[in-house]
This record gives sequence, structure tokens and C-alpha cells, in this order.
Amino acid sequence: MTLGEGPYLDAASSLSPVQVHNFADPATAGAERWPFLAKEVARLDVCALFAFPVGLGEVPVGTIGLYRRKPGPLSTTQLGAALTAVDDIAASLMEQDTWTEVASRPTSGQDPPTHLVAGTALVHQAAGMTMIQLDVSIEESMALLRATAFAEGVPLTDLAREVVERRIRLGEGDPT
Repeated sequence: MTLGEGPYLDAASSLSPVQVHNFADPATAGAERWPFLAKEVARLDVCALFAFPVGLGEVPVGTIGLYRRKPGPLSTTQLGAALTAVDDIAASLMEQDTWTEVASRPTSGQDPPTHLVAGTALVHQAAGMTMIQLDVSIEESMALLRATAFAEGVPLTDLAREVVERRIRLGEGDPT
């Protein structure tokens, strides 16, 4: 998400699994297809990435991402388990009881993980604010958010929170 490229985003947009068995292998074209991600996966010692879209019909709602440090495809059993998990998650989301249960669940007193849906909404809100402040397109605004998060080595959702809470104003030098 921070880099704006990679198997997870491709899987969500195509609603098809994307599997990179060996990111360092030129035959897989991972480094050519996602150059910024290639540098990060090498730095993190990740060799294989597997992305499975979760969709409600033709509407992508997320991805399940797997990675490992050794190259190679998933075994038939592993692939079957991943596809079953994706189907189970999508089926659960389709059930009205799921939404009712989530909405009625008491809060735990802890902040929800920002990398879930709320994190994505926060990123889009920050992009909208930056778009208006700088009078740029939403694409330019999102690119600026991603580039800033990447350059500063912070998660995109953390930077977005800073923008939304008006602790940082992008494109104007030092944070305010």
C-alpha cells in the first residue's frame, strides 16, 4: 500500500490471485513489474509473495497476503488452504449476522488496528485533504503520501493519521 505497487494491489484490482515464487528470479519479472517493492523485499529478505483477493462478487474488499523467505510455489495443500480461507472470509462477509455482530460488539478499550479498513479510509481522507490543500489531483496527492511515507520509513496509515489530525501538512516543508 505504501509503495502503491505489488502483488497485493494487483490481486485486488484484478480479482485474481497473484503468486511470485521467487522475487529475485528474472523469469518472474517481479523486479521489473514492481521496482520499488523489489528493493524492499530484498531488504526484508523476502523471496516469495502470494496475494489472494477477497471479493464480494465483483467488488474487491481486500486481499490475503502471504510471504516467505524461501523461494518456491505453494504446495497443493497450502494453495488449497489459502483459497479456502479466502472463500470462508468472503462468505462470512456476505452474512448479515457478521455485520450485526461486529456492530454490536462492545469495544475492548483498545484502539483498533489501523492497518484494517479504518486505516484505508484514513489514507483516503488524508489524500483528499492534501489534494485540497495543494490544489493537485487525487492521484498526485496519493503519490505524495506514498512517497513521503516511503522516504521517511513510516507506515502509510501512520502518516495519514498525522495529516488528518493536522500535525503534518504535506508539500509545505517542515511539519507544522
